[in-house]
Amino acid sequence: MKLTTEKWLKGLVAAVVTGFSTSGLSALGIAGADAVGLQVAQLDIKQLGILAATGAVVGLLAYLKQSPIPADE
Repeated sequence: MKLTTEKWLKGLVAAVVTGFSTSGLSALGIAGADAVGLQVAQLDIKQLGILAATGAVVGLLAYLKQSPIPADE
């Protein structure tokens, strides 16, 4: 039981970090578009935080859908 819960928690953290970092890469895409001359509005810190938090929540919810909370034995 303990091993299963620990494995589940590690997977949960990994899903949140992946969602967070994927959203952060979107901000780099905006900077890259600006570097090649495309007119794209830059994100401020608040918008970047919202984008990253949203990605983390999506990762969390997707993980919970695929791997629900393990039952106690």
